[in-house]
Amino acid sequence: MGVWGFNPDYLTGIYLLNQPLEEVLFFICIPYACLFTYFVYKKYVSPESIAFLKQYPLFFLMLLSLVGVIFFHNKLYTFYTALFLLISLVGVWRMGYNLHFTLITYITILPFFYTSNGLLTGSFLDAPIVWYDNNENLGLRMFTIPLEDLFYGFLLFMLNVLLYEGIKARARPDKGKNRNILV
Repeated sequence: MGVWGFNPDYLTGIYLLNQPLEEVLFFICIPYACLFTYFVYKKYVSPESIAFLKQYPLFFLMLLSLVGVIFFHNKLYTFYTALFLLISLVGVWRMGYNLHFTLITYITILPFFYTSNGLLTGSFLDAPIVWYDNNENLGLRMFTIPLEDLFYGFLLFMLNVLLYEGIKARARPDKGKNRNILV
């Protein structure tokens, strides 16, 4: 059956790399919109005003991810989301990166996440656009959205921020002087 899949009634029938065109576009359009919001925060919000988000949320997310890895290894979506989030967060922590702008941006976009993801998973529709096999997740839903999607969404966003900031840092003439690209 799979961890998740797509309702063919909502698809164009065009596939790229064995994925529906709509899924491929999702991974381009959604991160771009989220990065724009992140950029606005970095430009107009002082780091001091959100400094409280520097460490404690990181350790809390690492702990939650560790729990997911240890206790839910038999649920593919839960396990791999927790595993990749844990690996990414440990990497962020070991490199000394601050995630405060990433976190405040993600908190800001959550209402839009719930709206769009809720629509995809069947809110306001006769049938969902994207279905999930509850045998591969915890079976806990926020409205129609699997709980794991909250963490998967953060992982996707955080990795895009790291990629964006890494490319931006390498393009600067003073690259390498400020190790913390996320300040």
